[in-house]
Amino acid sequence: MIFDDATGRVIDNLGWIDGGSLWTYSVARREESRIRIADANFLSIKKGTNGLFRLAYRERLELNISIRHFRDPSVALASLRLRNGSTTFDGDDDLWTSVENTIIVDAGSGQRILSVDVPAKRVIDLDVSWFSNDNYDVGYSSLIPV
Repeated sequence: MIFDDATGRVIDNLGWIDGGSLWTYSVARREESRIRIADANFLSIKKGTNGLFRLAYRERLELNISIRHFRDPSVALASLRLRNGSTTFDGDDDLWTSVENTIIVDAGSGQRILSVDVPAKRVIDLDVSWFSNDNYDVGYSSLIPV
């Protein structure tokens, strides 16, 4: 759950409960809503600075990471898409400095750690091959963000 003082908005995603929807709550208006995000099943949310947050989700065979503002969380201000080893960046590249550049994602076959290098227009897949069923009980263990 993340909160923005300036807008008085809370944003979250409770996994299988919310599925591919952002849950939002306006403290001032005491209103909650859900914003459907494409055909995503699960969302990963991380608060940034300057009223921005990062949203990551899988849609079919594609990984999507976008930067959004608490004022209107339905709009992606900057984004990247990864599909079949190809990366596409859209939107305002300067916004990536307001969010963490590393992200843990579920790749279906296990977790991955990605590092976003916007100036080079690339995403680096960091080696986490050591995190496997051979070394960990991945049913009960997972990589966690710092």
